[in-house]
Amino acid sequence: MTLTMAPQGKHLIVQRISGKDEFRSRLAALGFVVGADCLVVSERGKHLITVIQNTRIAMEKCLGNRIQVVLK
Repeated sequence: MTLTMAPQGKHLIVQRISGKDEFRSRLAALGFVVGADCLVVSERGKHLITVIQNTRIAMEKCLGNRIQVVLK
């Protein structure tokens, strides 16, 4: 499932990130790498609030659609 479809408050593991290399590099710099633990805190309009590596990150849902996750 994608990050935007993931249930709020459940621990997740990043499985795959799709997109161009520059996009994947940008997300990797934020901590979104394969195998990383993450959590969806809330959804607000077009944005997601996530936690990865003890850091809260707000992103647009279109970015979250490119991140594949599984329940931990």
